[in-house]
Amino acid sequence: MLKQNSFKRWELGEHELTSGSVLEIQLGDHWITGRMEYSHEWQMYVLLVPNGKATILLTSSLTARLPEER
Repeated sequence: MLKQNSFKRWELGEHELTSGSVLEIQLGDHWITGRMEYSHEWQMYVLLVPNGKATILLTSSLTARLPEER
């Protein structure tokens, strides 16, 4: 599960995530792979999906994993 630490940085397990971090978000029965980036438009971190068809706003309610944890 994604969470923000006391410095408002995103963490996944014991890993602190930064812009450029690759992660997977679970949406329904599917895992969506993307790259975490800061969006100046929304003033928050998002997951950019490689095909450019989706941008997912990151929230602490999302189930996520690192690709190497499959």
